[in-house]
Amino acid sequence: MSGDASLDGGAVPVLVRGDEQKLVRAIVESVADGVLVVDATGHIRFANPAAMSLFGREMTSLIGTEFGFPIVAGTTTEIDIVRPGGHLVTAELRVGESSWNGGRVSVVSLRDVTDRRRAEETARQLVQEQEARAQAEELSQAKTDFLAVMSHELRTPLNAVLGYTELLDLGVNGPLSEVQHQQLQRVMMSARHLLRLVNEILDFSTLEAGQLTVNCAPHRAVPVADMACDIVRALAQRQNMRLESNYSKDSEVSYVGDELRTRQILVNLLSNSLKFTNPPGTVTLDIIDGGEPPEGTVTEAEKQWMSFRVCDTGIGISDEQRETIFAPFTQLDTGRTRRRDGTGLGLPISRRLARLMGGDVTVESAPGEGSTFTLWLPAPQQPRSQTRNR
Repeated sequence: MSGDASLDGGAVPVLVRGDEQKLVRAIVESVADGVLVVDATGHIRFANPAAMSLFGREMTSLIGTEFGFPIVAGTTTEIDIVRPGGHLVTAELRVGESSWNGGRVSVVSLRDVTDRRRAEETARQLVQEQEARAQAEELSQAKTDFLAVMSHELRTPLNAVLGYTELLDLGVNGPLSEVQHQQLQRVMMSARHLLRLVNEILDFSTLEAGQLTVNCAPHRAVPVADMACDIVRALAQRQNMRLESNYSKDSEVSYVGDELRTRQILVNLLSNSLKFTNPPGTVTLDIIDGGEPPEGTVTEAEKQWMSFRVCDTGIGISDEQRETIFAPFTQLDTGRTRRRDGTGLGLPISRRLARLMGGDVTVESAPGEGSTFTLWLPAPQQPRSQTRNR
């Protein structure tokens, strides 16, 4: 047979050995998978272009080098290849046996599966994150349910304690001595304080569960500010503090929000300032028409605003503590909350309620220079062309 392929009555071409080798080499060099020939000592004897690309090296630097990975005929595994420059790729390795120049060799095929490995890892991480999120939500719900149930269970006997104590104090069962009257006042004060803590926990658990709703409507600011001041006035007097209202009783400034929740926020802010101001100090409540919430406030930019500002001459707050104080159950390292009673929920509840009404609570402070807490709430919307008293 000659060196050329011959045709015989339309028969299939028959290739001589040299042509077979050329064809095999052409196929091997054109396939997308890398192909290596590794001898019995583990050294590379041949590499196709795809293998050179996979390793990021030329033929001359591959031939004669040690392959460096375990080779077992008939197996499939994945290996990590570090290219020059530290770039890592993953290849699927398959091994077969053949002969090469009269000796037995291993034919190694390498398929780049880096993208597949990344996709699998991403999918695995996504599943883990979803499972972790589901577990966290389940634990959070369990905590919320526990707090809600315990709060309800605690409020029932506390209300009974308060009711019977008030009846005794009124002399329903006979006149009281001055000492007995003072003792009952202490019992009622402690019961009211405990009931307030329980209510805070109940509010927080309801907020956490997303079950608390607000009824937002336009209201004048002065009445709710007056009510809040009346509620905390006795606390200010007991602590020898001055509580001042720095707004005109005739002010027509209005806000859009839930009146009950707005009063709750103001009582929390005023009580907090009284708690962290040493006597004889001053806490002032002001009503501001207009203005813009500071940058970073969770509010809508296009709205018109009003604000209630609570200023105190207290111990102040450091920069590091400004956002920490809005975290639930926070105990600051300085001992700020540890020296005073409370759950550490007043400010977190206030901010969440404010945001639920479309506003926010912000703070400006410095250690030793007092603090200013501001409740921002939407004002009734007016055409921008109208002039507002700012």
